[in-house]
Amino acid sequence: GGVFLRSTVQEHSVFRFTLQLYNTNQNVTEKPFHLHYNVDNLEQSDSFSVTHAFCSQFSRGVYAIFGFYDQRSVNTLLSFSGALHTSFITPSQPTEADADFLLQLRPTLKGAVLSMITHYKWDKFVYLYDTERGKYTHTHTHTHTHTQCCGYNKEFK
Repeated sequence: GGVFLRSTVQEHSVFRFTLQLYNTNQNVTEKPFHLHYNVDNLEQSDSFSVTHAFCSQFSRGVYAIFGFYDQRSVNTLLSFSGALHTSFITPSQPTEADADFLLQLRPTLKGAVLSMITHYKWDKFVYLYDTERGKYTHTHTHTHTHTQCCGYNKEFK
């Protein structure tokens, strides 16, 4: 299943296209089963709307839900996916939450940055970022390595 905000037309189109592409594949070894298309579109990502959409998907018997989250919806989605043992697959920015049923398509950078600093024994470095996620990684890296770091946030418009 899928859960999308009405404003995320492109993401919804990609999801629909990918399922159609998979389901029309003629190679049986690459397609051992057929995927059904069940989507709920949300006007906003408040906890009530997200709860209703998740329960709607679960009542249809979905095994996994694809969608996006933001600060207002992440806790609700993770709570329901854990309680109902339903995987939530997302390309959203990684969250630090420890969730057993969350599959994040974007890796977190914190571990990679810390490993590089440790491996190369850097005591100074510059970290460029363009999102709040980058700001968190910069702050967290500086705190854990006790190195001299200069972070720079360039807003891309």
